[in-house]
Amino acid sequence: MSKSMTVPERNYDIGGKEALAIVKPLHHWRHWLEGTREPIEILTDHKNLTNFSKLQILNQRQARWLNALEQFNYTIRYQPGSKNSAADTLS
Repeated sequence: MSKSMTVPERNYDIGGKEALAIVKPLHHWRHWLEGTREPIEILTDHKNLTNFSKLQILNQRQARWLNALEQFNYTIRYQPGSKNSAADTLS
């Protein structure tokens, strides 16, 4: 999925932008992804996102996103950019 960020989204910090890159596609394809038995594996080169669902202090946007992600069976796995050539090619 490729989509330009809105003007307010461009002002998010890097962690917010990376989290948005997870939330938007899951929401876009939710009709296929909700209720899957096998977890959806999300690969990221942003290590902080692996603990996104375990954060204790969330701002309102992050809390809203985390609430929306509860309907999905997913895991976030860190994979360094050097080992994730497919993602580097797209960017």
